[in-house]
Amino acid sequence: MESRSRSPGSPSFPLETPERMALRAGALSFSLAQNIDDLLQAYALVYRNYLRAEYIERHDSQLRYSVFNALPETTTVVARLDDRVVTTASIIIDSPLGLPMDTIYQEEVDALRAEGARVCEVTMLADRRRAGIRTIPSILKMFKLILHYAHNKASISDILITINPSHEVFYTRYLPFEDFAGLRHYPAVKNAPALAKRQNLRTLFEEHKEHKLYDFFIDEAIPQEILEVKHSFSESELRDLFVIRRPIFQKLPPFAIDHLKSCYPTHDFERVMASVAK
Repeated sequence: MESRSRSPGSPSFPLETPERMALRAGALSFSLAQNIDDLLQAYALVYRNYLRAEYIERHDSQLRYSVFNALPETTTVVARLDDRVVTTASIIIDSPLGLPMDTIYQEEVDALRAEGARVCEVTMLADRRRAGIRTIPSILKMFKLILHYAHNKASISDILITINPSHEVFYTRYLPFEDFAGLRHYPAVKNAPALAKRQNLRTLFEEHKEHKLYDFFIDEAIPQEILEVKHSFSESELRDLFVIRRPIFQKLPPFAIDHLKSCYPTHDFERVMASVAK
């Protein structure tokens, strides 16, 4: 007969095998990306996952990121095994540059903005393991950190995410996301199918107690020190990633460059944007 004793932060319901496995990530450490090595490992992991899924073409950098990752409010979350990043996701907070999902869901996101919502998008989710059930422990704990960071540190009202329909069962069963917008095709990932999901954080933290993993997500708070330490790009790192390795800044409209300059008032963007020797 299965014991009903439980550790703090564990679900209060009898666990099925995948759910029990979902809580076994004790060997991993979870944090915001704290240095450039964390970020490079995260971007490399996303690249490998997206390439394997045939969402992208090969690139010499072997890294996957976008202009949104250059924004200082963007936060990359990592799970490490020793010094190796094994799971990652990025939290992109709405800004004058918008959100990645605006390319296919702008009308729906604009409706939230018009209501006064402060929104973010969780994207670039990747795990180094290929077996679905083996990824559950780190993904669940990572989303717990994301939820607490968005609610307690970033004052986000609504988390948005786009998923491949083939992954919908996982998001419906384990994560507290609800339907937001229907099936579209995403040009940024070779027109792969996408569904949009949403979680209102006030609903989750105050009302959504019927969710079977509510205790796991909410009861045991993430220590504040974990939510406060993250890497900020230096001038040379911005140039290396967004000008040299990938010519991202060179393709931006003037308003986007102006916004980036306002985000990094101490950085010299003439040096950041200087021509790259061929």
